[in-house]
Amino acid sequence: MLKLMPYKSIHYSIILCHILLLFVFIFQPGRAQAQGQADIVNPKQVYSYSIMKRDIDKLAAAYPDLVSVQTLGKTAYGRELWAVKLGRGESVLFLNGSHHAWEWMTTTLLMKMIDTYAQSYDLDKPVGPYDVREILDHVSIWIVPMVNPDGVTLSQQGTAGLPKETSALLNRYNRGSPNFIRWKANMQGLDLNRQYPANWSTMKNAVNYPTIKITEG
Repeated sequence: MLKLMPYKSIHYSIILCHILLLFVFIFQPGRAQAQGQADIVNPKQVYSYSIMKRDIDKLAAAYPDLVSVQTLGKTAYGRELWAVKLGRGESVLFLNGSHHAWEWMTTTLLMKMIDTYAQSYDLDKPVGPYDVREILDHVSIWIVPMVNPDGVTLSQQGTAGLPKETSALLNRYNRGSPNFIRWKANMQGLDLNRQYPANWSTMKNAVNYPTIKITEG
């Protein structure tokens, strides 16, 4: 059961704040690569739900004492919502990606982060100036790398394989276009990022129907 716990000290609160800064090291040219376990996550591809699940399984098998996985349930279209635990500490940090379907690169980033940290922990090597073992022995990072797997699949693959009625409805939601590259919602047309009690009703010009990301300018 996923349970968020308070940080144990100011020291580790600061460490958790700095963890977000570690993202920059993942894709930086010239970053020293850990030489032990081979890289599992390849970020230079269209990172789909099936690739993510394959990589989660490989990471859990390669680092069984550090990486674990559980399902939080299924989407309306039967895809599992996977949660990955990285680390073994009592303090907890929660990260997630791909609330909006077209932002699936956030999934790639989180998965590559798991791979990078696990390798560095295994070899007792730092990432940049940070001692990964020190962090992950005191902190557990819970990650839901793809909150919206149905929407991501639609954004990447379109309506291929869906029933004709569903495809027609989604195309109508998408302003008649079969190109879903900028699709934000899930396959039911719900924007998951707007399902929190954040006073959405007070927003000006808020839409109440499925929409896509439109580039301004």
